[in-house]
Amino acid sequence: MNEIINIKVIQKSIDNEKKRFVNARELHKWLKVGKFFANWIKDRIEKYDFVENLDYFITVANFGNGARKRADGILVDKKTGKVISIEYILTIDMAKEVAMLENNELGKKVRKYFIRTEERFKQVMRAALENPKFINQLSKDFKETREETKDYRKDFTDSIKKCVSAKHYGTYTDMLYEFLPSTSAYNQ
Repeated sequence: MNEIINIKVIQKSIDNEKKRFVNARELHKWLKVGKFFANWIKDRIEKYDFVENLDYFITVANFGNGARKRADGILVDKKTGKVISIEYILTIDMAKEVAMLENNELGKKVRKYFIRTEERFKQVMRAALENPKFINQLSKDFKETREETKDYRKDFTDSIKKCVSAKHYGTYTDMLYEFLPSTSAYNQ
């Protein structure tokens, strides 16, 4: 099986420490779990004692119309009545463990993908410590590129917002998954 794995890893600074995270919904998709996402993630959290705000955190899309809870506890958009997705954001360590717990070939591949991602991050951090001038140059180049593309990015963002609003997508991610083909730089 020569699967392409493309799970977005995001980096955030928490308590002055850089940490990497993944969206559990993406992980669920790549692991091809045969269980409804919400049940799967809740089961994994409970069964393996993962701790909120340590191993993962929960986020809800910000809706302009507001949200309300139905009698069954599910959040829905006040205006459209559509169910609002709850996103579970996992630390890389939790994601690796969850992938291993699936006890299948894809789980092993996803775990190895995260290990490689972590190693690449560590290599970049080592390079930054060894040669700060190189990182400063990269930062300068990045800022110049951002400035040069500012107007283009604003137009693009405005177009996406209009499309999301007109089609009543829950999140930008929902829209992108529907329209964009899956691509990846990482081969297994």
